[in-house]
Amino acid sequence: MVNQIKILDSNKLSQAKFLPLLGQILRTIGKSTVSIKLLEQKLQQWSKEKKESSDFYKNHNGILTHKTNDKPTTAFKFYISFLQELKLIVKTNDFVRCSKFGFVFNALSNELNTNIDFPEFEKVFFLFYLFNNDADALLLILDYFNDENKAVHQNIIAKKYKELLKIRLEHKFLKTNSPEIRDIYLSLIKPRKESQTVSKRIIPPRIEWLNDFGIIKEELKDTYFLTKEGVEFYNSIPKQDIKLSCISEIDNKWLNSKFFSSIYCLFPEKNNNKENKIDVLLGEYLMLSYKKLNTDSVARVSTLPVFIFVSIMLFVKDNLIVNFDELTNKLEKGFTVGNKIFILREAARINESYILINLK
Repeated sequence: MVNQIKILDSNKLSQAKFLPLLGQILRTIGKSTVSIKLLEQKLQQWSKEKKESSDFYKNHNGILTHKTNDKPTTAFKFYISFLQELKLIVKTNDFVRCSKFGFVFNALSNELNTNIDFPEFEKVFFLFYLFNNDADALLLILDYFNDENKAVHQNIIAKKYKELLKIRLEHKFLKTNSPEIRDIYLSLIKPRKESQTVSKRIIPPRIEWLNDFGIIKEELKDTYFLTKEGVEFYNSIPKQDIKLSCISEIDNKWLNSKFFSSIYCLFPEKNNNKENKIDVLLGEYLMLSYKKLNTDSVARVSTLPVFIFVSIMLFVKDNLIVNFDELTNKLEKGFTVGNKIFILREAARINESYILINLK
């Protein structure tokens, strides 16, 4: 199956180059509804203090206060837009709150957070969200690195972005006949003056994300190559040959059945735990997810937030690879934990499914 187009609005995230800031904003919001002005003030103060304690933050692009002084940058609004694009926050007028998926991040943070600047659980969480929402742009970049098989300057990718996207869209339109993809493709082929800021809007943020994930690595300034782990990850993604090249393509089926298996190679320090204790841990994390994520008195929870929480807990804390399809298989006939039975009620889309919690 070929997916519909998955590309985030680059105009809304061009300065959002430091992914851990997304997590810090979610933690700062917490369970409250917060004014954006107050939130910005709190994050600017956090940024001033973080520069003193973290060279990783201080030397990174996309931070909230200037590196040489404490004056605010213009980046904050881009992180708010980024979180909206990922559906991790809900914005109403001048106030924001965490969405149910933002609550998942905070629940994981409470259980797994460390003093590391970009801990493993954050990498896994944002890997999932970015490949679920921006796969076409990210895979286009990875395809180019793979085709070149050498270090590449990000400006070269930026210059070729439009041409590479046209090829990808042609392929996807032939497979789907999607009006959305057709309209994007037609907008690309209209004769018009090229924007001089295309590289600033589209490529650099994604290069920074891929670098922080360890998929690519900087060799010289703004020049990157696929790491050994990045090559292994890239090779795990389905490919389709087209126009003497390869196009990587993932869909929801891949995300549900292969995501955690594929990203395991990005964490070479991990040892896959093959002990047969998954049911015990699954029961523990199902109960924990119900306590953490159930926001009302109804004895049911949305499936996708639970699956994200449980799979990441198993992956990070217990070195177990458990994809969403495996969780589906275990819950569709009912999974007993103590005096409770967790029963999956599936819908056509996983984000419309829910899990009932019944007493035995």
